Amino acid sequence: MKQEKVKNYADNFNKKQGTFLYDDKRDEMMLNVLELYPNKTSFFFQGQKGKEKREELQKKVRSVFDKSVTEIEEFENAGGRGRRKLRDAFKKIGKTIATASLAPARGAALALIRLNFRNSAKKFNILNSRGKDSLEAKWEKLGGNSSKLNEAIKAGRDKKPFVCGRKCRAQGGKNPQLPTEATTDFVNFEPATTTAIVSAGGTVVGGLLKIVGDKKNVDNQKELMILDAELNQKQKEEDSIDATMTPQEKKIADEIIKAQQSGFDPIEAIKNNPNLTAEEKQAAIAEIEETQGSNDKSKTIKIVVGGAALLLAGFLIYKLTENKSE
Repeated sequence: MKQEKVKNYADNFNKKQGTFLYDDKRDEMMLNVLELYPNKTSFFFQGQKGKEKREELQKKVRSVFDKSVTEIEEFENAGGRGRRKLRDAFKKIGKTIATASLAPARGAALALIRLNFRNSAKKFNILNSRGKDSLEAKWEKLGGNSSKLNEAIKAGRDKKPFVCGRKCRAQGGKNPQLPTEATTDFVNFEPATTTAIVSAGGTVVGGLLKIVGDKKNVDNQKELMILDAELNQKQKEEDSIDATMTPQEKKIADEIIKAQQSGFDPIEAIKNNPNLTAEEKQAAIAEIEETQGSNDKSKTIKIVVGGAALLLAGFLIYKLTENKSE
């Protein structure tokens, strides 16, 4: 199946279909306004006018973030209630930043599932109701939309397993780029694009696959064993390709892969961002670390953008799409 071509606009918004690259418009725009991944290609805010628009929106973001904190700072020394309010304010800001920083990883993970990376789509497809609930809860904890996850599983469940080893990943170089066009099936990409998807979303898919490892989540263990055997065979084929590399080639490949992972690391993106305060970074990193914890649905809370941050996100969507009809 050939990659579907979608016309690119200056704001990366498909005027006809309303399509952004990732799974959440608010997160994607916040990501680009804050420049969380400055070394990654983006069609947002291109040229001088785009730069000016970004700076304008950055000021609005800073205004909303600051206001949500300063309005209650006067209560900080007034006892527990004030401290709780201040903590809640930073938590909302942290969630806004965290879900934005995770947008590339979620989008790449959806692409990988559509490709049936490591037999993920097939394995997710055989989960029982308990397993599906756990999968959706973990995905939502990352800020994702379960309907998009299920669409990806449906698209990939009939494909052969896809595996990308050391040599495969090294082909993409140290700074591979995610797709710059919206697609329906995420296939027939160039090696560099495939590498970017694996680097950005591989860890997320790996975390989701842990749910399949719990026997309580899969009723048909025989079918799971068949899928594991199929994956093992594919992995052996990939390992045999990697085995042809010289020690020097393997060393270089490892350095490239390490750079790729760092380039898509949401925590590193937050730490290195000059548009955030130390307190905001701390709150956002705490939110990301929380998403990597337990996937017990009774203990998970879907990451949502709350309070003033939600109003801000809605404003950003309006600003970037207000000329949609033009």
